[in-house]
Amino acid sequence: MKHRHLSLLAAAAVLLVSLATLPRAQVDFSLEQLYPHDSELAAFAHDHRERFGRSDDLIFMARKGDPLDPAIADLESRVQEIPGILDTRSPLSIEVVHSGPDGELIRGPLTRTEDGSLPEHPLTDGLLVGKDESAGAIVARLAESHNHHDARAPIVEAIEAELNASDGDWILNGIPIVRTWFIRMMLSDLSVLIPLALLVSLFFFILSFRDWRHVLLGVVSVAIGVVSASAAYVSTGTPFNVFTPTFIAVVAVVGTSDIIHLVHRFEEFHRACGDAYQAAADAANEVGSACALTSLSTAIGFLALLVTDIPPIRTFGLATGVGVMLTFLLTFLLVPGILARLGPPSLLASKSGARRADQMGRLGAWVLDRPRKVLGASFLLSLALGTAAFQIHVDHRIPEDIRSNDDFREAQAFMETELGALLPMQVEIQFDSLDPRDPEALAAVHQLSRWLEAQPLVGSTVALPDVVHSAWQAFFPESTEPLPPSREGVAQLLLMSSMSASEDPIPGLLWEGDATQPASTRIVARVKDSGHQQTVALVNQLQQQSEAILGPLDGEAEVTGVAWLAQEVNSSLTRQFTGSFALALGLIGLIWLFLTRSLRRTATALVPNLLPLVALLGLLGAFNLALKPSTAMVLSIGLGI
Repeated sequence: MKHRHLSLLAAAAVLLVSLATLPRAQVDFSLEQLYPHDSELAAFAHDHRERFGRSDDLIFMARKGDPLDPAIADLESRVQEIPGILDTRSPLSIEVVHSGPDGELIRGPLTRTEDGSLPEHPLTDGLLVGKDESAGAIVARLAESHNHHDARAPIVEAIEAELNASDGDWILNGIPIVRTWFIRMMLSDLSVLIPLALLVSLFFFILSFRDWRHVLLGVVSVAIGVVSASAAYVSTGTPFNVFTPTFIAVVAVVGTSDIIHLVHRFEEFHRACGDAYQAAADAANEVGSACALTSLSTAIGFLALLVTDIPPIRTFGLATGVGVMLTFLLTFLLVPGILARLGPPSLLASKSGARRADQMGRLGAWVLDRPRKVLGASFLLSLALGTAAFQIHVDHRIPEDIRSNDDFREAQAFMETELGALLPMQVEIQFDSLDPRDPEALAAVHQLSRWLEAQPLVGSTVALPDVVHSAWQAFFPESTEPLPPSREGVAQLLLMSSMSASEDPIPGLLWEGDATQPASTRIVARVKDSGHQQTVALVNQLQQQSEAILGPLDGEAEVTGVAWLAQEVNSSLTRQFTGSFALALGLIGLIWLFLTRSLRRTATALVPNLLPLVALLGLLGAFNLALKPSTAMVLSIGLGI
């Protein structure tokens, strides 16, 4: 209080530095950033992408109706001109091998057969042509240099504009589209969340203070805390990600509670002594130590995230812990000195404060008059909710958070029913002594691919045997064998399939190998977003089938792709947040034990804070709601606050 002018100058300097730092903020909502550090899963996903290329860079533009409608070709020609689009395919531009009218083999676009239908082909069915010929789709591939939000967003906007100007009923989807829509939603939420957090603080300030000067002081102080903490987050070099809204909300909550404590004690001391300066000093001295401890316990709840092995979570925990303490320091730098200058609260505020104190006193007296009944009811309720908590299951749907978007919901439903689902999953296959093009290896991959495609969760699959089979049937339509019997025959068919004016499918399905590893192939599948449990069950069954089918040939399969990686990341996040909660509980318990030197007082502090978390878990279990990263994160945050 003796240096309140210097305190105000220090707070102003922090605010100016923060405002200068915020424009450097970036956003990154990519899945890759959430891989556990040095995990085998991430390493294999990276190596697989190096061998076969990306599978999460496809944009689907599907037109309901005739798959060969000229409007599809018209839109495709315009999409090809958008900077950042590497290439496109559609039923009107892809080349396939088929028999001519005189039995000769020709390459060319899809053409209808004599009965008016389109011929089956593994590179078009469920990908470029919808089931029962219900739609035709353009698939555009993003260039690697443009597969990040800043470059991707203008491409998506350009495609959306072209779709709006095109004839027909169009559906837009694909992993790049989902990511762009998700980032739009998050940025929109951020633009709403910050004002909303301030409005919530304003509501409680009005409810608590009933003095517009103190209300304004509280809002300004919280705003400075949020801005300064956000700048501290940006200064770490970590982009805003899925955890940022939580970070902002926590800082606003902590700042609000500190200010309410401080202003209320100021009002009480002022009623006792009548001197604003002395009341502000006494309030800061008394409330400061309590708020320091509560802020510290909140910071510990977040700093416990430093033990995780996912870099963005560690940075999030560090930045939020520092942000909470920074907000506390700014509050006590700024508020006491201004309270001393503002003087006593208004008469209305004083009466309101006295009335609330009286109401809370009566409530406390009512509870103390019935200790056994209150404790008994609390115990029974906690027991019931604790029992329900055992019904919790871990689950998460990848685009779950944007299902409220009508366009996305319609697009996803259409993709899953008509165009072979959305989420890419790859199965990489390698043999110890066989080349994937050997007939025995090819037949085994074909069998595994057919099993996978038959699963309800799988919308479509494409594998090297499909390409070979298609060309084999074109060469020998009367053959009862699905694949050629010799390695030479396979090589000739693959050569024929690769001689195309459109994209060569072979590099995406076959890796030739190098000096360190033999050749490998892969099955490219797209699966429905049915959640963690069903995806894990599918992968477990797939691994069993691969052992039975590939094992006799000394082959093995490894699963990767967005559909699988996202579920593994979500499981890892849930485990990491749950583990950090246990660590935070232990650290906070030790701090309280050190301060109070009493096990009973430590239990008195921790148990009432654990009960709301048990209630949360119990409600999740009672309503059959899944535990996922966002709810697991609430455990650590709730305990700290």
